[in-house]
Amino acid sequence: MANFLAEFRDILAKGDDLPTLPGVVRELQAALDDEFVSGGRIASIINRDPPMATRLLRLANSAAFNCGTAVGEVNTAIQLLGFRQVRALCIALAVVNAFSHRRDGLIHGSFWQHSAGVAFAARELARCLGYSEIPLEQLYMGGLLHDVGLLLMDQHFPTRLEDSLDVAQACDEPLWRAESILLGTDHAEIGSLLLGSWSLPPAIVSMVASHHNPRLAPEKYRDACWLIFAAEIICGGLAPSLPIERLTRARAVSILDTMRAADYDVDALLMELGVATEECAPV
Repeated sequence: MANFLAEFRDILAKGDDLPTLPGVVRELQAALDDEFVSGGRIASIINRDPPMATRLLRLANSAAFNCGTAVGEVNTAIQLLGFRQVRALCIALAVVNAFSHRRDGLIHGSFWQHSAGVAFAARELARCLGYSEIPLEQLYMGGLLHDVGLLLMDQHFPTRLEDSLDVAQACDEPLWRAESILLGTDHAEIGSLLLGSWSLPPAIVSMVASHHNPRLAPEKYRDACWLIFAAEIICGGLAPSLPIERLTRARAVSILDTMRAADYDVDALLMELGVATEECAPV
């Protein structure tokens, strides 16, 4: 099965049976590229997709954004979050809608709670460390989408995923390493190829591709990949964990030390992140 990557690239090139971004998101991106666009215009586009509008409001009212006031209208969410954050969230929400539930597959509520927790943790780590190489909105989006390849495998290649889980359990390895042994690739690379085909920003594609192997990321985005990597390890021991990945929190402190967080009270930082990520609402 080691030729799975070539098989997937072929499927991606043909566009057969793989999810695509909806037209409303493409229209939204085009509108946001206009520096003179109004918040009302953006709100009108989002409101044409009621599930997206509802989820955007849910996120705006979640602990992850703490807007300080109840947000009941999309226009208000845009004013409080800003155009860049709204763009990132709407693309992420479109990805959520692109995948359906599969019986006996991943539990989507738990999956997206984990993703929201990683996104929040990565953003807060970036703030603590003074990271500013890419916008925090893109970093948050990278965290939200980091495991999209798992959804893709679960929905479109369930047998490959189940075989990888068997190998991971038999060899006592993380899922991504078992995928690499069995398939010659992992869910991180698969997810990044899909997002790249949707023309998402290179920083987001790199964060998804290298969130298990940040050392392999392009130098320009390596620190961002380390942040996603550390955030997921942290969340591995907290409420929004994803047991299917077989990750642990044990190395969180050493990872933060590697990221030059030695001047911070690492244990206090982990405790703060733990409380916050447990409150993250699934998207």
